[in-house]
Amino acid sequence: MYCANKAVRAYNWTTGKTKADLANKLLTIAPIAESVGMIIISPILSTFTPLTLLGSHMAQKENSRLEELELDALDLHAKNSEAEKYKNYARFFGPILLATGNLLSFSSPFNKASEGFCVFGAGIVIRGSSYYFMRADPLLPRKNVVRRAVDRLEEILEKHKTLPAPVPAQ
Repeated sequence: MYCANKAVRAYNWTTGKTKADLANKLLTIAPIAESVGMIIISPILSTFTPLTLLGSHMAQKENSRLEELELDALDLHAKNSEAEKYKNYARFFGPILLATGNLLSFSSPFNKASEGFCVFGAGIVIRGSSYYFMRADPLLPRKNVVRRAVDRLEEILEKHKTLPAPVPAQ
């Protein structure tokens, strides 16, 4: 969780977006890797692609809803019980996905199907990582790093604009 919190903080500091945005981006990438892996293993497995897409979509909607509840509770200096219940669910499910993905990626023999298992496992690891990011500390959205730098530069220029012009020494 230490690494997940640091990653969410870095993402928030750089982009200004929240942990749900990061988790949802991962849930957008996960079905791509999972689908490619399934196609490499066997083209018949590609029929399960809609299920991975549906699962990601439902998880993204839930992430956004829970983050909204969590931020509302944060304004009141409290915790939302529903969001905390989800964190307990993610505490159980995230490590299972990470372990499963790693086992799929590294335990198969080297052949054409093993490449598919490796890509499929990577998708599962990405999906499991999104659960870790949703367990991280909530952070409010803010301006991205470039916008903050431009604002600071404008402040400095405005401050120096109002200073009197230096008088040349005689």
